[in-house]
Amino acid sequence: SAGVGRRRRRTQGPCPNALFVRWVEEWRDEAREKGAKTQYTYAKAAESLKKYPLPLQSGQEARILSHIGEKLAQMLDEKLEEYRNSVRDNADVGLGSDGPSNHHTSRLVVPASATDRVDCHSETTGTSDPPAKKRKKASDEYIPSYRSGPYALLVALHSAAEQRPGFPGYLSSSLNCRL
Repeated sequence: SAGVGRRRRRTQGPCPNALFVRWVEEWRDEAREKGAKTQYTYAKAAESLKKYPLPLQSGQEARILSHIGEKLAQMLDEKLEEYRNSVRDNADVGLGSDGPSNHHTSRLVVPASATDRVDCHSETTGTSDPPAKKRKKASDEYIPSYRSGPYALLVALHSAAEQRPGFPGYLSSSLNCRL
């Protein structure tokens, strides 16, 4: 058939947690340079953040994800506070007394430049290791083992189909008793 081997692909938009992913990957790279084993934890946390489809507003909120514990959540919150302060300071520089004084910092605003550098939908973990070889997929065909229960059922169906013209292709309880 024409559709064999085709799969529906889901469109993937921009990463909803690009800043968190970028910061965790920076920490991972720093740990790698130092030779610390925390690099592996940071890599796993970055992958969890990349896979999470909803935007997170704080590090504590990110604790629901695997590989993000209390310390990493606290580090994310501290970095987020620094980021919000720098954004607030940069916004205040260009404003006069006429400008808006109401700053909404409860919602995290990610500039386009931050999402450009983070690919949340890549399959790599950021390590320099070559990608693992993909296993050959098994065919969709199922062949039961000889003398197994499923094999016996197929033999019974086949012999019933040969013996009875107009056989429906399945066994009912009445047909089962007569075999």
